[in-house]
Amino acid sequence: AGQVRWGTKLPQPIAARPTVAFGRENVYVAAEHSNLYVLGRKSGDCRQVVYLDHAEGSIVVPPILFKGQLFVFENQTSEVARVRIFATNDDGLISGEAQRPFTIDGNIVVQPQLDSRWMIVQSDTGAIKVLDVEPTKETEQVSELASVPPNALEPTAAWSVSSRNKLWVADKRLSRFDLSLAQQKLQRSWVTNEGDTFVGPMQLFGEILIHSRQLRGNRGVRVSAVDPGTGAPIWNVDIGVPVTFVSSGSQVDVVNSGGMMFAYDRQRVMDEADYNPGQGKPEMIFQDAVEFPSGNTVLLNASRSSQMAVYSGKNRSLKLLTAGLRNETPSCQPVAVGENLGIGLTNGQFLLISPESGRRVGAPYQPELQPGQQVRWNRPVYLASSKTLIVASDLGKIVRLGTGGSLRFLSEADLEAPLISPLCELGDQVCGVVSNSEGDSLVVFNPTTLKPSIPQALPGRWLAGPFRVEDGCVVQTNRGIVMFNGDGSVKWQADCEASALVAAPAVVGQMLAAATQSGKLYTINRNDGTVVGSLDTRQEFTSAPVVRSKGVLIGSDEGAVLALQLPQSLMSDAEVQ
Repeated sequence: AGQVRWGTKLPQPIAARPTVAFGRENVYVAAEHSNLYVLGRKSGDCRQVVYLDHAEGSIVVPPILFKGQLFVFENQTSEVARVRIFATNDDGLISGEAQRPFTIDGNIVVQPQLDSRWMIVQSDTGAIKVLDVEPTKETEQVSELASVPPNALEPTAAWSVSSRNKLWVADKRLSRFDLSLAQQKLQRSWVTNEGDTFVGPMQLFGEILIHSRQLRGNRGVRVSAVDPGTGAPIWNVDIGVPVTFVSSGSQVDVVNSGGMMFAYDRQRVMDEADYNPGQGKPEMIFQDAVEFPSGNTVLLNASRSSQMAVYSGKNRSLKLLTAGLRNETPSCQPVAVGENLGIGLTNGQFLLISPESGRRVGAPYQPELQPGQQVRWNRPVYLASSKTLIVASDLGKIVRLGTGGSLRFLSEADLEAPLISPLCELGDQVCGVVSNSEGDSLVVFNPTTLKPSIPQALPGRWLAGPFRVEDGCVVQTNRGIVMFNGDGSVKWQADCEASALVAAPAVVGQMLAAATQSGKLYTINRNDGTVVGSLDTRQEFTSAPVVRSKGVLIGSDEGAVLALQLPQSLMSDAEVQ
């Protein structure tokens, strides 16, 4: 089983998978351009070459042999496609083009559906044509029965399924059409799931329609069984929802971007959330976890800035709160300021939010702005010893704020070059990466006077960091990872790929576990920067690594938590527990 029975080398690459018709002896293969090949099904011998004169890349859907005629779907331009119809003889060979082609607005990128004697052709602009095939007619056996004009502003992948004069179409919504033979019209019956993105073909099993989609403003995919008569859901399953937080306490809790919390109890598969305050609704991407000394963690909703998820490590629970942002948009990652959340907004305000209530705490800091001016904040750093907050933005200043009750302006200084990174605590100082025409450099600021040090040039362009690691920090460039001492001097450099670190490296004994967004994990000796080992999980990492025993737990964009031992050899395969 699985052995190759025959192989045929063609002079051109093929445009789409071959067409094999049930009970027929031939295979029809459209070439990348110009030709269509007819091969013997049993031996692979070339029985015919038909010159179609189609342009390179214009055919992306396999031909269809239907009621004795071969339908070829050719995208002539980005705005129009045509359906060409070829007659076949008793041997399945093509005897010529049977009639004039049918044109449709947009491109045909998904295989048409067959229902009884009808072929339903759909384009990526939402246009639909129902072709009626009557093989008993002597000429013009194919005719247009009904159509729907294009309705998409931009090309969109769409899937359809049909049965008994009914057609279901999934693109940016799910629609049902009824085919009226008397009126020769496709009439839209209903529309649901408006704004969602359907990601694959649908399946119809009797009175159940199965489809898969990405909810608007969400990550992951929802597979649903619905009533084909109404579109009402029968059941839903969410898969591939990225894990954006793994707790670091004695018990492991997991939060994903959909606002679901799972209490891990050493089970390998968790199929039901312990807390699901989001209830599977659209516009939920909870990320950028911020941990507080109390054991609470806050994740902001990237799709709806007025919402945040609050995880309680003490109660092992998750709740959603409305954040007091007043529909303003955050422009930096938030930071813990004591037991409050500090965040900068595009309107120029920097404010504190209570994780307990979601309300604003005290008065915000507001720099002077021009009318309509937008501000991009750098992630700030909070100095607990002095209860001060150091903030910076693209306004070209670094500012020191007091945090008692309200945010109070204390002092500021001009930045000599644009600050392109978050700020980070470095020993008893503050650091960040600045950029100018000569390259990127690490600059250390006095936390009281805000006076900068002499810039320390980085080996390459900045990618991520700085991240605090004990009394020092690490910065990642496109040439590797650089470790700095508490005084801002370089301790070591380590080579790694040019994919940004997902979070600060985890300290595991004498080693650092550095995880990249692309899914690679590096073991680096934290004393001299030697790369002890590396592995590729082939899953993008989406949460900070958490130390467990002699390894780490890391969330992935496939909805899994990976338990990884620290690699001890370069580019080894992942050992997932």
